Amino acid sequence: MNLSLFLRKFDWRLFFIFLALLGAGLFSMAGMGPNIKPFLEKQIYFLIVGSVLIFLISFFDYRVFKNSSLPSLLIYLTVLVLLVISLTSSSVRGINAWISFGSIRLEPSEFAKLAVVILLAKYFSQKHTEIYRIHHIVASGVYAVIPALLVLKQPDLGSAFIFFAIWLSMLLAVGIKRKHLMIILFSAILVASVAWLVFLQPYQKNRITSFLNPYLDPKGEGYSVIQAKTAIGSGMIWGNGFGQGTQSRFGFLPEAHTDFAFAAFGEQFGFVGILILFAVFFMFLPAYHFPF
Repeated sequence: MNLSLFLRKFDWRLFFIFLALLGAGLFSMAGMGPNIKPFLEKQIYFLIVGSVLIFLISFFDYRVFKNSSLPSLLIYLTVLVLLVISLTSSSVRGINAWISFGSIRLEPSEFAKLAVVILLAKYFSQKHTEIYRIHHIVASGVYAVIPALLVLKQPDLGSAFIFFAIWLSMLLAVGIKRKHLMIILFSAILVASVAWLVFLQPYQKNRITSFLNPYLDPKGEGYSVIQAKTAIGSGMIWGNGFGQGTQSRFGFLPEAHTDFAFAAFGEQFGFVGILILFAVFFMFLPAYHFPF
């Protein structure tokens, strides 16, 4: 594809939405105080690298995945190997989820999510007219179950759940019978019940119960959620202003630049800022068409 044709076909609306969300995230992050500077610089660095990769990959003909099973299968197998390697790496906060290359750490499960999307898209593009057959549904689920089981060994319950969510959302997009959907949901409830009674460790149960009611363990597992709610609540309607969020700026809100970035944003820019952020996110939707 030549450059002029690329620029004509480029989705500029989607690009500017992308820039707006990036700008909002960086602006909010910059207001978290001087201690955030190293993380902000790293974020900008990876933003530049990621943008270059996006530009280069946009020239890639995705139909190579549709016309041949080998590329998507190789990607999937490579990621599975990386997941296995990560299990032998040094743990971070009790989870063996990262592979270190000097000062850079990679989390293979993030690449595995993309690999599962590619492989399921390939599978469903071939079998979408036969998706009513239960064995095709089961076969597609195997692609998600294998990396999910490896991730559970790390152990990372949240990422394992995301693999199930990816599989289910793609089944809904391709068009699944209602009775099959009910069977899947019933089976998921059954598996979750057995896992709760037999397999989940006490700390994993505590994380789930603390998510539902953080005040059961306000100084332990529920602490982060309580601080996040406090941060958002303190922002009220208009927010405390750029750089004026006490929860995120003074370290009361853990992982304010990553896991709880939304809470830090709400603290600074309030309910109005959150509404604007949601509006920008919803601008993604008109670009796509869903069969349901």
